[in-house]
Amino acid sequence: MTEDGSAGFEYGLPSGACGGGAPPPAFWAQDRAQVFEILSAYVRTNSHRPPVGPADGSAATLQVRQADVSAAITVLARRTVLDGDSPLDLSGSVLPGARLGWARLAQADLRGADLRGAHLTGARVSAETGWPPGFDWRAAGARLVRAC
Repeated sequence: MTEDGSAGFEYGLPSGACGGGAPPPAFWAQDRAQVFEILSAYVRTNSHRPPVGPADGSAATLQVRQADVSAAITVLARRTVLDGDSPLDLSGSVLPGARLGWARLAQADLRGADLRGAHLTGARVSAETGWPPGFDWRAAGARLVRAC
């Protein structure tokens, strides 16, 4: 640990990924796809649980009402996208008020997801990103890119 509490290392982006940089450690390269698949499955399954907290709407954000699902979404949104990665499968997830600004959602499957009040400003999406019927991703602030 460093003085600031961080682990003291960062995972760079390999060439062919969004951003360039050094390749990730070998242990991470072997397990990363499975980690993202497990987190996606966790979100798809657990986002349907009844939320905790007050029902008056004052705590309607995902971060407050389902902190575990919010944490998993945060990790998925920040993931480094490498060539050959499988798209995120968040289809049918219940994500009202999710903070997905600057998320890498290119090719992600969000069909059937409840994105009511989700924050997508700056999120990177592609023509292949799947959206719920009638959802206006441009109005939500997402931007179209070819990758990431």
